[in-house]
Formats: sequence, C-alpha cells, structure tokens
Amino acid sequence: MFSGWRLINDLDTLLELKQGYIDLDLIDKFALLNGEPIDKEFHMLYEISEWFAKDLVDHNIDKNFIRNAGLKVVFASSTTERKPESKTSRIIEIKLSMEAKIQTDEKEYRATKDKTVAYHYIKK
Repeated sequence: MFSGWRLINDLDTLLELKQGYIDLDLIDKFALLNGEPIDKEFHMLYEISEWFAKDLVDHNIDKNFIRNAGLKVVFASSTTERKPESKTSRIIEIKLSMEAKIQTDEKEYRATKDKTVAYHYIKK
C-alpha cells in the first residue's frame, strides 16, 4: 500500500529529504523519519493505520492480540529534468525498500517488497 498512488500526498516530504528511512507504528499511529519524530503530517501513516485497523475488524482479530505492527521504508528520491522540447517537464523517481512486521504473543509475521515508483509531470 505504501508504494501505491496515495504516496503522492507525501511526495514533497520525500523529495525534500532525498533519502532516508521512515518507521510507521500502525498501532500507536506515529511515524519516525531517520529516527526522529516527523514534524509535519505524514499522510501514509494514517492511510495504512486506518486500513490496518479496519482489516483487523473485518477479520475478527482483537487489536489486543497484536503486540507490534509496523512498516519500515528505506527510500531514495531523484528528479530528472527533461529536454525543453519534451512534453514531460520532469520525472521524479522514488526507490522504496519496505519491510512490514506484525508481532503477536505467538508469532511474528514479516513481508518485504522493493519497488520504484515514478511520477511524470507533463506540460499542458
């Protein structure tokens, strides 16, 4: 979900930093950026936390059984300016390396995914 279309809402934050890592706590709903609290609203935290809470309800899983649920994202962004005659004014690429963890008293679940997303800005 982190690498989906709604990431556009946090694109400026990622571009400003160029690279780093983000830790999202899906239970307590807080985000750390390079180990420090994020000083501005980070939309993906709320998108994923709300989806996770709904998914627990939809599957009849008591939230109290979940000890930890989080997502760590390592990212690097780059911007390429295009030639003046091109319809594309610039391309922004963000490389993402994501690891999700959910821990209960009985087991830890993990998933990883790497993805590069690109945003093309077209002149109109």
